[in-house]
Amino acid sequence: MKKFKQILPVIFITFVWVFPAFSQTVLKHPNPDEKLKSRWNWAFDQAKNKHFKDGFWVGYSIKRLMGKNSFTGSSYDPPRKDLKTLREILATNPGKNRYENVSDVEVIKKEAEKALERIKNKKKPEKKVWKDVAFLFQFSSNKEGYSAIKGMKFSNLSLVVDLDELPLIWLGGAEDRESIAFLQKIYSQDGTQKNRERIIFAVSAHEDSKLVIPFLQEKLAGNEPADIRKKAAFWLGQRDEKEALQILAKAVKEDKSVKVREQIVFAISQMDLDESTDKLIDLAQNSNDPAVQGKAVFWLGQKNEKKALSVLKKIVRSDDSYKIREKAVFAIQQINSEEAINELIDLAKNSKSRKIREKAIFWLGQKASKKAAQALDEVVQNDSDTKIQEKAVFAISQLPNDKSVPALIEIAKTHKNPGIRKKAIFWLGQSGDKRAVDAIVSIVKGK
Repeated sequence: MKKFKQILPVIFITFVWVFPAFSQTVLKHPNPDEKLKSRWNWAFDQAKNKHFKDGFWVGYSIKRLMGKNSFTGSSYDPPRKDLKTLREILATNPGKNRYENVSDVEVIKKEAEKALERIKNKKKPEKKVWKDVAFLFQFSSNKEGYSAIKGMKFSNLSLVVDLDELPLIWLGGAEDRESIAFLQKIYSQDGTQKNRERIIFAVSAHEDSKLVIPFLQEKLAGNEPADIRKKAAFWLGQRDEKEALQILAKAVKEDKSVKVREQIVFAISQMDLDESTDKLIDLAQNSNDPAVQGKAVFWLGQKNEKKALSVLKKIVRSDDSYKIREKAVFAIQQINSEEAINELIDLAKNSKSRKIREKAIFWLGQKASKKAAQALDEVVQNDSDTKIQEKAVFAISQLPNDKSVPALIEIAKTHKNPGIRKKAIFWLGQSGDKRAVDAIVSIVKGK
């Protein structure tokens, strides 16, 4: 399963290359130690004095502890040779563009080297380093002066940014406490949901959980629109803090929106805490909310933990709801272990519910294992329920050809039930495998 544990995700965007050169206008505040609010007001005075009639950007940065190879911002494929990194834009004497006099071959080679390094270190814990993360706010001019926030960008200084050739007024750095307080004020003044969602992300990008969690809690527990509450829940789930888990556990019982409650379950599942798995187990076994219970069962299957499988085995045999039991079968097949395959085999052969047997048989067909293939063949040969046998033939047809074709040929030639042989012949005809064609020809000729 792919987890959403990178707090600051890289956004990949595909563009064609363009090459015009331009000079980026940058104004820097002379005293980065001034209060952020004062620097912000200074930026608008500068924009007015400089007559930035086409609009401008205002930006500042915070420090964030991030993985060495983790970034937030925009990455372009292929690289945008016409763009500079934010650090290059802000440099007093930026010098040459990093791609100047560098061939396309060299650019691709460097990207390949980076990819190899990521592959090499994929299973190693990523080293954490402090990085600058910039918050950029776009404004346009109108009759009253300047508009409300038109757009926002968030980027590491090391990544390229496209500012549409508009001037950048740079305020310098800010500490978490001052930055979050400032963003809270912007949030309260800006009524647009899109900008508020962006500000929630910006607050979540700060390092200090003691400042971030109360803000997110307020948005989740308040009277915000459902989409805002969902965003708050998601980012709480990225904090890996017991306090955040407690907030989510309370909200999953109280929020009026099904979609928000489902998002809360997902957020809980993303936390790297033992207590988060325990909470999912509690919801899967005891929640009276079918939507919450169903999501908890699903995400337990993504945990790939022994205690999660143990709970799912109980649910698939005892829950009153067929839909929940069905979700439990799916969750079990998501767990990558021999014990999970054994459980699917047991359900396929022995469940008292035909529907559960059918589901287990189907998912065994998605497992490219010798044990799964053998179990399905046993069901075809020995089960007394013709419908179950047919489901097992189909499941065998879904296995890789090296396992499915020989098994289907044997069934097509030797099974005692003509209807089952017909099913096997049908699926052999769908395989496109030469061995299957030869077997069908042999059957036609009566050999």
